[in-house]
Parts: sequence; C-alpha cells; structure tokens
Amino acid sequence: MRKKIIDLSRHQQTFDAGKARAAGVDGVILRHAYGDKPDTQALRWAADILAQGMTLGGYGFATWHYKSRNNGSVDTARAQMRRQVDAWIAAAKQSGCNGWFAVDQEQEAGEVMSLDKKTNTALLNEACDRLAAAGLHPCMYCSVAWDFQYICTADLRYPYWMARYSDGNADFGEAGAELTKLPDGQYTRWMQKLHGEGRLVGWQFASTGFGRKYGAGSAHIDRSVFYAEPIAPAPAAPCQVVYLAAVVQGGRADAETAVHKIEKALGKDAVLWRARPDGEEKKEDVWEWN
Repeated sequence: MRKKIIDLSRHQQTFDAGKARAAGVDGVILRHAYGDKPDTQALRWAADILAQGMTLGGYGFATWHYKSRNNGSVDTARAQMRRQVDAWIAAAKQSGCNGWFAVDQEQEAGEVMSLDKKTNTALLNEACDRLAAAGLHPCMYCSVAWDFQYICTADLRYPYWMARYSDGNADFGEAGAELTKLPDGQYTRWMQKLHGEGRLVGWQFASTGFGRKYGAGSAHIDRSVFYAEPIAPAPAAPCQVVYLAAVVQGGRADAETAVHKIEKALGKDAVLWRARPDGEEKKEDVWEWN
C-alpha cells in the first residue's frame, strides 16, 4: 500500500481540499494542537477533507520534553504530557480524525531537551497509550536523527512516521520519494530496516515547494508516503452489565465471602466492581476473577 499524504498547520494559511484531491492526494494530516493549544486554523479544514473522501489524520506538537516547560522535573513533564494529549484527544474527537494520530517530537530553536533517552521513551509510550485508549491510532513522528539520539527504538511500542529529506524538492512518484532509491547510508539502512519490520508506516520525504499544487495558501507543503493504514480494533465481545445493590455487615472477610458468592452465581467470566460510599473508583476497589 502506498498513500500520498500531505500535512498541514496554520502556517499553510488557507487550504482547498478539492484541489488537493484532484491532484491525487489520498489523505491529509492536520496539526491538531501545539502543546495543549488547539490549531483552530487547521482544524477548520477537517470537514472539507472528509467531504472529499480523503483520510483525515492528525498530530500534536509535543513540548513536555522542553526544559523551559518542565524545569527538569520528570513529574512535571508527565503532567504536561497528560494535559497536552488530553487536549489532542478532545480536538481529534471534534475533527473526526480517522487516520493515524502522531506524537510530534522535535526541538525548536532555543529549547533544550531535559529527558534522558529511557525516560523520554517511557513518556512517549504513555502518550500513545493514552491516545489509543481514546480510540485513536497513535504513531510517533520524528526525524531519523531524533530517533537515534532520544528514543530507545526497541522499547517504543508504536510505529513511526519518520522525516528524512534526501531530496527536499521531490514530488510524489519521483526518485526522492522512493525508499528503495535513496543513497546508501546509516539513515537509509535504518529506515529500510524499520520498514521491513512493519514499524515504519509513513515517511515524510520532502517539504519544499508544491504548496499551490496541493491546495495550500503557502508556497511549501510537507509530503509523505504512507505504507500502512491503522488497523481498526476488533469489536468487543457482547457483554451484559448487571447492577447489584447489597449491604454487608461485618468486616472485610464477610464482604469477600459475599462477593465470592455473587461471582459464583454469575459465572467464571464475571468482573465485579465495588462502589465506594463516596462514589469514587480506585484500583483497590476492583474485584476481578479470571
């Protein structure tokens, strides 16, 4: 599978989805947010993209790894990550995103990476887990050099959309957009290895020129080839939810006895949740049997 994909942000100023579709574009990846601030300009184009029958992907530009944002604290970085990802999820639900959703991690001028490789990878996995739990299809966007320097590739559980410009002026169908035709080298071999393993789902091969051709208000536009579409999760098996109310007098042992009697009556696949008096749910308040 090979899909022609462009990605846009507010920097494109305007966008004609019909023109992009007529030029052979299969899908568009919109920046949904910078940090936790929605890209309202780009999100305005979502409905037109979907109306043209193109796949709508998304990405969030992460900033939680910047020392200026987390002051060197992993806990602060994690809290910022959660806030940012939750903002991306909210934006994606509104846009109707049905393609890949990327965690975009890079380093802007003047910023400093504050996380070590292992910690950064762990937070990236947590971010992708959060996106997946919300029903999105996460992937990791970065350059090849970034992957080498800041990510433990073997530990990242999600696929890559990777940027590498061998010929930044190449258009779709040209040699610069063919992974097998790139000049040999460490980066080429690394990308080909990830592709062979099924871990490279997309390659951003160029960003110079062609903006007008593909409907953008800017002169330049990012161009990518995607090799895989997200796999929809298998439908969950039908289940029945039964709400029970019971008052158990006595200690914890008496409560456990009562719960086991209910479980035995419902069957081995039952999962029971015990509600706290204040209505909150905590991990220790879950009863589960396999």
